[in-house]
Amino acid sequence: MLGLNNIQIIGNLGNGPEIRQLSGNNGQVVNFSVAVNERWKNREGEPQERTTWLRIVAFNGLGQACADHLIRGSAVYIEGRLQIRTYEDNAGQERTSVEVVASKIRFLGNGSNN
Repeated sequence: MLGLNNIQIIGNLGNGPEIRQLSGNNGQVVNFSVAVNERWKNREGEPQERTTWLRIVAFNGLGQACADHLIRGSAVYIEGRLQIRTYEDNAGQERTSVEVVASKIRFLGNGSNN
């Protein structure tokens, strides 16, 4: 049986996109973080809020469009898949990163309009 790995988020950029060229002639990758805010009321009726930060990865043309049009605070809709990867940091420690690999991004405007 095939699995399903799909995520949809709406949030705001924490910083502007960072663009990097991939080795060889393999294109480019753009990374940025998106804050997703949740609001609810607890059992006592008091408002609560939580922000979840998600790391976004976009490749080639999609990534270039993000680099060209997104700035800190921009509101975005993102569809993609979750990817978990491990890597070794500068101190030689193994780290784990959870990322959203974007397949579709819609620009919703700047953060001040939402």
